[in-house]
Amino acid sequence: MKPIFLLLLLLGFLSCTSLENENSKNSEAQVSSESETEEEHWYSDRGFENEDGSYLKYFCQGENMFIEYGNTNFKRILKDTFYCNEYPSLPRLWSQNENFICLRFGCGSPCWGSLILPLNENDTVESYMFQYSFDEKRNILIYLDYEEEQEKHFIVAKNLKSKQTEAIYFEPCFNFGFMGNCIDSLNLENGVLYLQTIKNEEITEGLNSKEFNIIRREIKI
Repeated sequence: MKPIFLLLLLLGFLSCTSLENENSKNSEAQVSSESETEEEHWYSDRGFENEDGSYLKYFCQGENMFIEYGNTNFKRILKDTFYCNEYPSLPRLWSQNENFICLRFGCGSPCWGSLILPLNENDTVESYMFQYSFDEKRNILIYLDYEEEQEKHFIVAKNLKSKQTEAIYFEPCFNFGFMGNCIDSLNLENGVLYLQTIKNEEITEGLNSKEFNIIRREIKI
């Protein structure tokens, strides 16, 4: 009887050990699956849907990420694609109103740009570099531009609905590599642009001394 008892005890121990290992494997598989799901859908909460039906969403196919947007009348998938695992360069919501969804993306240092997604299906998607402000009430975009022939830098105010533009020129500060660094502050309030640029900067005995140009311009477009 004793050998039979020992044999039954050994079989019971092996059965419990096998069941414990199986449960451990199932638990690991569940954690791994949840982790993969979370990593696969990290971008799902970057989109949105508004009460008026306008929306923005991201989805991946293989390594490519696509951006889709639209409203109750149409939907559009952007032709440009992005890498699913490169979050810093992904265009993300910057501003919006009933006419446009404005996305901002990074492209280096210093480098940034915007994608303007119109909510009218007859209008096309536009891209601008070095945008600073968007007046949601008047559909006016403010961005930095450059005339190569004249070697002039200037701020552009553009009405995205009417396509009218106004240029605001400012004196460059040639000791800066990127002309955007000449802009100390820029604000657009109630249709008035307030621009403060650095005229000159000197560092003497460790003290930083700056001179500024101040421009106030009413935007009439």
